[in-house]
Amino acid sequence: EAQSTIIFNILTLEPPPIASKWSASFREFVALCLTKDPNNRPTATQLLQHDFLADAEDFKEEFAQLVTRHRDMKAAKSRKKKN
Repeated sequence: EAQSTIIFNILTLEPPPIASKWSASFREFVALCLTKDPNNRPTATQLLQHDFLADAEDFKEEFAQLVTRHRDMKAAKSRKKKN
């Protein structure tokens, strides 16, 4: 698909549904994040208070490892493209 079509679809279509294998709290959180109208979308501060993130502190180390692993993979891929 052309980039313009993809961008148009992002702006005009509803996001795809999130599979029911994910928790209701997660699905609600993502739906709130993807609210297109900024007047209806919660602020970052409000989102940080969402139930889905209530236990995030318990997973801080695991999340940091995931972010580091992703960053390292992205850097390796970028180096590979340069060679």
